[in-house]
Amino acid sequence: MKNIMDWERIKPILNNLYRNDTGKYGRPNFDPVFIIIFMIIMILRS
Repeated sequence: MKNIMDWERIKPILNNLYRNDTGKYGRPNFDPVFIIIFMIIMILRS
């Protein structure tokens, strides 16, 4: 997946859409880029 696209380029866009409230409760959230990559893999495998 790293060879297909530079995922760090979309990270600023995703960070604006993704709210991280780890200071309030629970464990740290997943990286937004990881979530998008995971969703793409799930779509390709289904």
